[in-house]
Parts: sequence; C-alpha cells; structure tokens
Amino acid sequence: MAVHLSGRVGWALSLTGLAAAGLFASWQAGQLQPVGGCDQSAVVWTYQVGPAADGRPQVLGVRFDDVPSSCTATPVEVRFTSGGQVVDSKRTTLGQGEVLAAVPADGATWVPLG
Repeated sequence: MAVHLSGRVGWALSLTGLAAAGLFASWQAGQLQPVGGCDQSAVVWTYQVGPAADGRPQVLGVRFDDVPSSCTATPVEVRFTSGGQVVDSKRTTLGQGEVLAAVPADGATWVPLG
C-alpha cells in the first residue's frame, strides 16, 4: 500500500511541477505583451541619413509610414545613434508622419515610453 501511495504522491508532485511551469510561462508571455495593445513589430517606419556640411552622416528624419490604430498616439522616444551609441533623442507620439531632425548620427531607433 505504501508503494501505491508513493506513486500517487510522485504523480501529484509531477503535476504540481507542470502546473507551476505553465503558470510561469503564462506570466512570462504576459510580460512580453505590448503595453496598451500596441504591437511594436506592426509599426512600419524608416529613417533617412544624409551628409552633414562637414561630410559626416546625419539623420535627417524619421518617418512612421504605417501605424496601427492600437498604436496611434503612443508616446515614444526616437533615439539617434552613432556607432551604436545613443547621441540624441526626441520625444513624440506615434502617428503617420515625420520627425524632422538634423542630428549627427548614422542610425535611429524608437522605444515606447511608460
């Protein structure tokens, strides 16, 4: 009888472990969900780089070409980078339009605020 009870305890512990793992995975997935329902990967955007007067590259502007309605008006920070390092930033809200700049940089990224 003790062996049979031990088997049940083993199964119970195994199922408890699986339940805990499932809860943890569910929690992690919830942490990865976009804030406010905005899926950042759905935003289509580009930036333009051109030469500055001294010949170095500069970002002339960032354009948000296609912003899903769930992302419209989301506050973001546009970060201008040079050699992978942030050299300047500008705050705006997501929407279809352009963020004009003349920042000595060779790239740009954006991140949601909040």
